Amino acid sequence: MIGRVVVSVHDVAPSTSALVEELVELVEEHGLIATLLVVPGPWNGQQLTRDDEFGRWLTRCAEHGHEISLHGWEHSEPDDAGLTLRTCVARVIARGCAEFAGLTRDDARSRLIQGREALRAAGHDVAGFTPPGWLASRPARDAVAALGFAYSTSQRAVFDHRSGLVHRIPAFCQRPSSSVTALGSALVRRAVVSRVATGRDVRIALHPQDLSTPALLHETVTLLQVASTAVSFTYRELVDDLLVGMQSFTHESAA
Repeated sequence: MIGRVVVSVHDVAPSTSALVEELVELVEEHGLIATLLVVPGPWNGQQLTRDDEFGRWLTRCAEHGHEISLHGWEHSEPDDAGLTLRTCVARVIARGCAEFAGLTRDDARSRLIQGREALRAAGHDVAGFTPPGWLASRPARDAVAALGFAYSTSQRAVFDHRSGLVHRIPAFCQRPSSSVTALGSALVRRAVVSRVATGRDVRIALHPQDLSTPALLHETVTLLQVASTAVSFTYRELVDDLLVGMQSFTHESAA
């Protein structure tokens, strides 16, 4: 049995263009497609609507079969985020990028609309949303569904907002630039190899910093080599395929 694999490239923005373009090239070299998680708002002094060259690159990626998806608005925690237990934990886990971890529904809605409209202006009608750091408050997730996004993701699951299905497929990343990077890379490799070898679905999350050292680059290439033995899906394709499978199973059971 051959499982499905989703490769996502996080933190796609004009300020990371050189690194994310290299990551996409690696993905393509291994015969895979990716979901590009784009930060369209002001991040590191740049933004999508002011960088035509980067916008053209995104269009070429979409033409090659990659999916363009929303990854927040500005990829940083709001200045007025309160000091709750949730926001404190989010700061530790996401290291300052937990933009949606403590938002109200209205604040989340505003940022989601800004991000989606910026991508639409660049020619991309996105179906999905992944919050920075995979962290979003319950009101923020409610806003995602209410705005008509087909799906959203956390590190542990993919949420199909059309059907209400929750797909428990873990996402693995190397945690670059952290104190546990070396150990994390080894554990991630073992987990991905195990899931692919046994035909289980898996998600692999790549970040620009995965190219920051020779060791991380080597691990990234290894993960892509393993992923190339599974069936490559974008997130949008994955939720569609899983929904069709569930509907077929339900129909057969009823018959």
